[in-house]
Amino acid sequence: MRKIIGILLIGVLTACNNVGVTETEVQAVQSVLDFYGGICNRHKGFEAKNGETDTYFELEMSQSELVESYSNMLELPASNIAYLFYSNLNDEQDNYTYVKVKINLSNGQSHEYSYSARDLKEIESLTPLLQSITDKIKAQDYEGLISQFDKNIASNLTSEQLKAYCVPYDSAYGRVDNTQFQGYSFFEGETDNRPLAHIAGIMIRENENTPISLFIDRKSKKVVTMKYDF
Repeated sequence: MRKIIGILLIGVLTACNNVGVTETEVQAVQSVLDFYGGICNRHKGFEAKNGETDTYFELEMSQSELVESYSNMLELPASNIAYLFYSNLNDEQDNYTYVKVKINLSNGQSHEYSYSARDLKEIESLTPLLQSITDKIKAQDYEGLISQFDKNIASNLTSEQLKAYCVPYDSAYGRVDNTQFQGYSFFEGETDNRPLAHIAGIMIRENENTPISLFIDRKSKKVVTMKYDF
């Protein structure tokens, strides 16, 4: 289990120059550094293709111990880096078509990712569900927890089933205090091809933090699966 909370880390922001970088963008990059630490180089640019111009902001991360700890699942911190930046742009979100993320690992490997503003906006609308689920688990409100699930799933769930799943984790790792968003991905269901979102988080507990994953129907905005794992 990962016990590190990104906000405790210290980071360094570097850039070739500050020309054209707004104060909001500077603060948005700082939110990434507050979470992951390390060094972040920033780049702004545009790409023209088929008569259309896409604008992007790239964050190049290195020397982050927290990112390194996810080296076997880099898509998770990469998506969170993009989300942290985008969600802190406030009224400047429309300035970019997508956010690029480059991660440089200590072993010399580099990995590049790209996230569209449209997808990041959708995730921004889904992350409150993670907090809502957390609040209900914290309050042991299992009937309320059922209401967060897709109706076809909820009809086959009971509060006792959810209690039996959640309580052993509370006993082993301590009661939940809060949940910290860790990243996301989109995919299609294996049996019905419905569009799903995977929202990953870390549950901040009294004794030891634990992962949590929500798999959400992107159309109904309801949970289809919840598990204490990534």
